[in-house]
Amino acid sequence: MISIIIPAYNAAKHIGHCLEAIREQRTSYGPVEVIVVSDGSVDETAAVAREHGATVYEIPHQGP
Repeated sequence: MISIIIPAYNAAKHIGHCLEAIREQRTSYGPVEVIVVSDGSVDETAAVAREHGATVYEIPHQGP
């Protein structure tokens, strides 16, 4: 299994496209787990990521 972790801050406009691109990838390593860490986003980043099947963690904004 491959785990992909995506840090995101107010990325609702782009996160769906990112997750769709990941879903289209083919790998011989087995299933792909996608985790989005919403860094205090105040838009719909977490909701969009969940709609695309990602596991979402929401944390207070801390930056890189």
